Amino acid sequence: MDDLLRLMEQATLSPGARRVDSKFAPTERSKDQITYENYLWTRHRLEISAKERAIQETFERNFLECLQRPSICREELKLSSLSYTQDFGIVTQLYPGRRSTQRLARALREDDCSNNPYLKWSHRDILSALQNRQIAISEPDSESRCKCRLALELADKTATFHFLELPKEVRMLVYEQALLRQGVFKPDSHTPPALLQINQQVRQESREIFFSINCFRLRTRRCIIRRSDKTAKTHQTVRLHPYDLEWLQMIGSENVVRLRRLSFITRLGINGGKGIQLDLSIPEVSRWAQPLKCGCRECQTKAPWTVGQQIEKSDKKKKWLDSCCSNPEILILYTKALEEEIRTRDSAQMAMIGFGERYGKGKSVKPTIEGLELLGGCIMQNFGRKEWIWNHCRD
Repeated sequence: MDDLLRLMEQATLSPGARRVDSKFAPTERSKDQITYENYLWTRHRLEISAKERAIQETFERNFLECLQRPSICREELKLSSLSYTQDFGIVTQLYPGRRSTQRLARALREDDCSNNPYLKWSHRDILSALQNRQIAISEPDSESRCKCRLALELADKTATFHFLELPKEVRMLVYEQALLRQGVFKPDSHTPPALLQINQQVRQESREIFFSINCFRLRTRRCIIRRSDKTAKTHQTVRLHPYDLEWLQMIGSENVVRLRRLSFITRLGINGGKGIQLDLSIPEVSRWAQPLKCGCRECQTKAPWTVGQQIEKSDKKKKWLDSCCSNPEILILYTKALEEEIRTRDSAQMAMIGFGERYGKGKSVKPTIEGLELLGGCIMQNFGRKEWIWNHCRD
């Protein structure tokens, strides 16, 4: 009978296929499977107790919950570089013990409290808020802090008032608070705010605020321009990404002139690109900054390093090396690096002066699509990769 079953199983295989023993078959890793890089856990994982396994399950549950929330800093998760490969899945350097579990639980709690401030309120404060807002609640429910908090949250969700009857100055302040987005706005991955779709009056009033206070991403690329008659005459230029150019044309020139904060991406890669963040109303290149890679709330509130601060840091390091370093090759290397940073800043400053003479300075600046492409070319030339990103375009 066993031989018959084996023959039937071999007959169902496709021609030329080989049967692989299950113990030699490659293991398929789920996208939610966690691998631990810690060597101590690798040795200890085969002989853990039931209590330690329960702690591990709680750790993995908290870890996956933190991974799904973009507002939690990725530094808390200690992700390994192997996490970005398909073979290893999610790889972390954390040890799945009690301390790491409590650490992730605190991160989840802080994220919940930042999104819902009522979680930090005491029972007395919530009852006082319910009484001041004249929100009725039954006597048995008033003894429960959780039920009182849910009643206050429900009242916030269902609260209504006549917004357009407020003074215009007050409405503008509301637009600034409602439309300000942390981090960089990516037109191809972020949908416009729902506030812009209420009615025509609100859309006209809020558009000016939306485009003037938020930071928008613009990707640049270097291209080879070939003539339409296919001759050998070509030249190199810098253009905006087709998707970003299409977005600028879609919003119209009346909204392009309102753009102030921009993040030019000068290099494309798996890490999201290396960019320069600037404000068109501030002509000083020394105040240009490199945005942080992490998009969480905590990292976005930190002030990134500016071009001027980076030059000051390099200058201090060079002076320190002059006083203690005896290797002349290292001194020459740091001197050339500092001179290159200063030369890059001065070159970008000259281009920014020309941009201001053509499109305005300070608060009166009125950029255009052509001007943004010229500015992107300046940033690409000074802060981008030295090698070309060849894209065959045609006029």
